[in-house]
Amino acid sequence: MQLKQLFYLKAVAETQSIRKASSKLFVSQQAISQSLKNLEEEYHVQLLERNVYGVTLTEAGEYAVVMAKKILDLQDELEQYFWQQENVLREGTLCIAAIPSFKKYILPEAEIKFMQRYPKVKFSAQLMGPERVITMMREKQAEIGFLGMMFVNDESTFTLPESLHFYQLFRYEYCVIIGANSPLNKYQMLSIKSILRYPIIFLKEQLQGELEDYLPYRILSQFGEVQALIADSAKLFGSMIAANMGVGIAGDGIFLEDYPKTVTKPLRENIYGHFGYIVNEKSEDNILVKDFLDILHHTISVE
Repeated sequence: MQLKQLFYLKAVAETQSIRKASSKLFVSQQAISQSLKNLEEEYHVQLLERNVYGVTLTEAGEYAVVMAKKILDLQDELEQYFWQQENVLREGTLCIAAIPSFKKYILPEAEIKFMQRYPKVKFSAQLMGPERVITMMREKQAEIGFLGMMFVNDESTFTLPESLHFYQLFRYEYCVIIGANSPLNKYQMLSIKSILRYPIIFLKEQLQGELEDYLPYRILSQFGEVQALIADSAKLFGSMIAANMGVGIAGDGIFLEDYPKTVTKPLRENIYGHFGYIVNEKSEDNILVKDFLDILHHTISVE
């Protein structure tokens, strides 16, 4: 038995889906499935019942999840104790610049753990668009910058200054979200030109500033005129698409929520993104930066 198996089991139980657990942990579905299968075979017990709708816990699985949570909580408690012994006197400041998607999906757990470990460190996280993140890092107003680098046919949408270094955390592909009864549903794959015949719905919380500065909008604009609609909430975003008021475009995995009465289609164009962080030559040697990134890597996966 390995800690990562308990970590995976806990995530599957919380999401009731191996696919959703995969997105949450940035680990492939195959890796999670095989790891849990190995655990079942090791102890000759069935933990999950698998079906077309997802997974459900067996009686043994429910008991295992309860124990897994206790074990993982004890691990966190022990780690917290060790960190407090080593870093009780550590002080300083750590400023993070991040795009909204990072703040919503990736950073919260790492931020909480970092502040618990370093109560005397003045920590701040500012939300902004990707260009502003780069500016903050170039001018050394932040120690770590989190952003997505978008690519169209393997060409980056912008270039980083030589003083900044980008480190990838994971890759995601862009796809199209359409209503289940949309005329586009008959196609297995969609082109950008085909979806531009319809209004494009953008989620307001993803915009930081003007729509014209939002990278997906700028990329779509390269292929033709964009009729933009703005949804004030994720619920409204899904409802508008389900009602065929337009189509949406989003990254897959953790960023692709389950919207009722909608389906997703791959894009014909090779559009993808790399989510990661940028540091400058000064912040690379900052011990607080190294510790925060260690915590972040631990929260999104267990080796």
